[in-house]
Amino acid sequence: MYPGFIDAHAHFYRYGEGLQTCDLVGTKSWEEILARLTDFSAKKWLNNAANRPENQINTESANARNEANIAETEWLIGRGWDQNDWANKTFPDKKQLDALFPNRPVMLTRVDGHAAIINQKAIELADLKPNQTVEGGEIETKNGLLTGILIDNAISLARARIPEATDKQRREALLAAQKNCFATGLTSVVDCGLDYPIVDIIEKMNLSGELKMRLYVMLSDDRENYDYLFKRGIIKTDRLHVRSFKLYADGALGSRGACLRHPYADRANHFGFLLKNKSYFEAVTQRIAEKGMQACTHAIGDSANREILRIYSQILKGKNNLRWRIEHAQVIDSQDFSKFGASSIIPSVQPTHATSDMYW
Repeated sequence: MYPGFIDAHAHFYRYGEGLQTCDLVGTKSWEEILARLTDFSAKKWLNNAANRPENQINTESANARNEANIAETEWLIGRGWDQNDWANKTFPDKKQLDALFPNRPVMLTRVDGHAAIINQKAIELADLKPNQTVEGGEIETKNGLLTGILIDNAISLARARIPEATDKQRREALLAAQKNCFATGLTSVVDCGLDYPIVDIIEKMNLSGELKMRLYVMLSDDRENYDYLFKRGIIKTDRLHVRSFKLYADGALGSRGACLRHPYADRANHFGFLLKNKSYFEAVTQRIAEKGMQACTHAIGDSANREILRIYSQILKGKNNLRWRIEHAQVIDSQDFSKFGASSIIPSVQPTHATSDMYW
């Protein structure tokens, strides 16, 4: 018999959402991804058909299972691929996605969430153009054509076109995540990045007794989230604690978005990038400090970590009890180690990255 386990860095709600999408974790090739996606799309059609009125099903043509008959507004979403697990370790392009799904927008997100591939339909909906620039991101263009690969902030341009989940779907996602967590002994989770409407739903589900999982929530880096918590104040109940914000300094190593002090060995003159300018991080963390709340900033590359350590140290001014965190803190220059302790900064390290990112 063990006490309930606690996960100090997770994406509980996003995990629940992901259970309703195509699982691409563990795929060993781009071809396997396409096969999984095709199978998932067919099964989803059958599930949708089963829920339609009987007379509607009977009037459909013999080829109704064809992808083209599925509403064009319905996105096909998948997550979890990692090109480093394939024999060909390069990013794929969208050509086969376009052929398989000419009328449905498709978005497939990499395992780390910092890269995605979309098809032509999604590109059209997002109005993306070749050689278009994005601060803190990249829209990959080769030979004057979009490949479908989006890095970091560029992903949000396509994601903004995906319809928002309904409250019913959000509740279902939370309950699905809770069921699987409880099955493995997880009873408390730090959810790293939610918007305030999800927090409101969590509170209601706590009160109704539906949601029993204990959640420590970081609100995402968004003006509406700041306004919400700064006005309301710290939330603390038996099962919900909200007093922190999740920021992103850079991307990830696998997508070449982590901000490094030296260029990537396999991409000349490419250092990754900060997702926002330094003055933004300074201003936001200053506001968080003034409210006595917690800043938790994703930083993977040594350049990004150095910059966030500088900003944190400048604001915290020595030892303190605010428990500010740097999420991941993967690549750190040895000269920067002492800065964590000097300002009571927590390096929130996930051991799984020792294996998943060992290539770097």
